[in-house]
Amino acid sequence: MPTSPTLTPCCAGSSDKTVALDPTDDSVLAAKRELRHIVLARRDVLSLDLRRQLSARISAKLITLDDYRSAHCVLAYCSFGSEFLTRDFIDSTLSLGKRLVMPKVDRAHRALQLFYVESVARQLLPGVWGILEPDPQQCEAAPPMAVDWILVPGVAFDANCQRLGYGGGYYDKLLPLIPPQAVRVAAAFSTQIVEEVPTAEHDQLLNLVITEDHALIRFARATPKYAR
Repeated sequence: MPTSPTLTPCCAGSSDKTVALDPTDDSVLAAKRELRHIVLARRDVLSLDLRRQLSARISAKLITLDDYRSAHCVLAYCSFGSEFLTRDFIDSTLSLGKRLVMPKVDRAHRALQLFYVESVARQLLPGVWGILEPDPQQCEAAPPMAVDWILVPGVAFDANCQRLGYGGGYYDKLLPLIPPQAVRVAAAFSTQIVEEVPTAEHDQLLNLVITEDHALIRFARATPKYAR
């Protein structure tokens, strides 16, 4: 196998594995699987208390972004597993009077259906993988073109705002349907930032990646004042 760049997380030590890349699709898929395994293992060891603390810091940064403050319709998701905890961010979005849109997984079509949500307590039910999703009986369908700010989940990210997802391709299918001027943002812990995410042609770039310590910016209309 040819040698290639080492995918070493920016905040990790030298014990992380090397993932050899190759121009072929199979090698990119293999590199993604390997990196996904490495980063998820590292994220999973974070305690719930620490994830709560870090998530609170990240949420506070998200809601001060100029693009978020000016957004009218925000797409967000309910976190699961060891992800950044999104509940505070969702509650803030509703309390600020913005229209909240949330996704529901359509496994048959490997797609995300979008719905407006006004009450987390009344309008969400456990769905695929136990993740809270909008109840179609309680929620109005939302067109993707209505969204002007989107919070995107993921496993790993790099300084170019490239994203490694969970492998289902759901958001890579959704993002092209969102207006091109909508700001695409990921919230992640610093341990999820790596030197390079292996990508394929269909992979979608983000505008911003916000961690508890940094803001990684590809391009955005507003630059966070705390970025460093």
